[in-house]
Amino acid sequence: MSVYRKYRNNRRKTKNKPGKSGSSMTASTKPDSCLIGTVKKTGKKFVFVPRKLDRFYKSFDIEKNGVRPRKNTLYSAKVVQSPKKGIMVKLDHEIGKAGSLDTERESLLYEYGLHEGFAEIVKKRVKNIKLSISESEIKRRTDLRDKLIFTIDGVRARDYDDAVGIQKLRDGYKLWVSIADVSYYVKPSSEVDLEAYRRATSVYLSKKVVPMLPERLSNNLCSLVPNEDRLTKTAEIVFSKDGSIKDYKIYRSVINSKYRLTYNRVTKILDGTEKLDRSDAKLQKSLQLMRELYLKVKKLRFDAGYIDLNIPEAEIIEDEQGNIIDIAKLKREPSHELIEFFMITANNVVAEFINKSDTASIYRIHDSLKQDSMAELKDKLRSLGYKKKIKNKIKAAEVQEILAHFRDTQQEYAANLFILRSMNRAIYSTNDTGHFGLGLDYYTHFTSPIRRYPDLIIHRLLDSLLEKKEPIYDLEMLSKISSHCSEKETLSDEIERESMKLERAFLLQNYIGQVSKGIIISIQSFGLFVELDDIYAEGFVPRRKIKRYDESRFHIGQQVTVKISNSDIDNRRAAFDLIKIH
Repeated sequence: MSVYRKYRNNRRKTKNKPGKSGSSMTASTKPDSCLIGTVKKTGKKFVFVPRKLDRFYKSFDIEKNGVRPRKNTLYSAKVVQSPKKGIMVKLDHEIGKAGSLDTERESLLYEYGLHEGFAEIVKKRVKNIKLSISESEIKRRTDLRDKLIFTIDGVRARDYDDAVGIQKLRDGYKLWVSIADVSYYVKPSSEVDLEAYRRATSVYLSKKVVPMLPERLSNNLCSLVPNEDRLTKTAEIVFSKDGSIKDYKIYRSVINSKYRLTYNRVTKILDGTEKLDRSDAKLQKSLQLMRELYLKVKKLRFDAGYIDLNIPEAEIIEDEQGNIIDIAKLKREPSHELIEFFMITANNVVAEFINKSDTASIYRIHDSLKQDSMAELKDKLRSLGYKKKIKNKIKAAEVQEILAHFRDTQQEYAANLFILRSMNRAIYSTNDTGHFGLGLDYYTHFTSPIRRYPDLIIHRLLDSLLEKKEPIYDLEMLSKISSHCSEKETLSDEIERESMKLERAFLLQNYIGQVSKGIIISIQSFGLFVELDDIYAEGFVPRRKIKRYDESRFHIGQQVTVKISNSDIDNRRAAFDLIKIH
């Protein structure tokens, strides 16, 4: 996992007063806050039993509002009084049968205030957008419809916002990275734009997507589907023979994607597993050229300090009925990396293009490792056998050296985890301080305007520059947008993490009582977190279940044998018993 890809609740304890639900205001019990829980009968009345807060709040009285409570049913509820007056809740929505997978998945949306649908005014505005592209608009753009340009995405992808094409030059390569021109359709301060800003990002859960833009835009007008004319912005990049950037141009364009390819299929074509017909000979040649260029670009990026952490993403495997039968480590195809490096390059040249214009912008920045975590990182790496001296102000080359030292060893995963936990988050900012993890002085997000609001802002800034007009955003506005989008991204990461924890909790219910090997991934004063070898899932071994618990007996990456003792759907976590230390 590179730092290009994503990887990402503390509750305040309160004491109960006699006869009251709680004594102080928390984020979850402020008026109008949403709680998820069930109801139970106490005497002659029903009370609401919340999840997550039941350590501190036994239950809440329910305001009578016509909704008839039912047992074994999951509800969302709104807090209608503050703790000062005694908390009550109003049953807001009946989600479904408590404990069922579909209900639990749906509850995540309510818990985090996500809405799949859009307000009627937003849907009306989108419905009024014309499907056809006028000839006058095409004439304003560079026409790339005759070029062999195509998309490469995951098999389940529905919104194709980037397409690529390549040409071999006498002294290098020319690469086209064409991105859906969302700014053409979504105008500043329109109802669609305001809702996109509010959401700031699409949220990807295990079985659904909560989109930033309505489907008519994300999966139709702005999606670069094959054999349809689509409006785009293109970064045309010229590379030298060694893969270094020689020149680039940014312009408005119109394309007609010739293929919708998947990562898996591209890998098969390149390794010879899939043979193409003669009619697709040009596609075969283009893919070979892309691989040739990508390998050169990759080498240069690593030479510049690109950090590639080997922490696999999870892939949920289901049967035909939709039941979870496994969670595996996602196999990363070389074609993933190919597209990744091309998108990084496009984002880089766009950031440089805007920076040279002296226009205020939004950058994607990433600082070096956290200084307050360096002492702990050094100790942990030494415990794994790393003997070289590590500077406090660590450079990217040193991080690469550490990762290389542990590559293909038993300690590799632990070393990667240590470094990941010591890293700062990448954020959006108006300050062009560079991207440590990518080894770039200038970086922004341009390539995903369908699902990320900062990308849409970058497209609008490009519109101003290409038309030689004054930018519509000043520094203060861009700073506000940067902060908002960074916060929304952090929240999105949390939701996606909780979604995966839910899927794992459901799967592990099928394995209660099973003994399995795993490795320790976290050591706390209250116990150990262990990741299983045969299922890509983790669980907690509480301190009270470990004889003579002493943190010094354990180390991250250490192999252990555990028994899966419990899987708690409500709290999305599993509990293990420690059987053996290896």
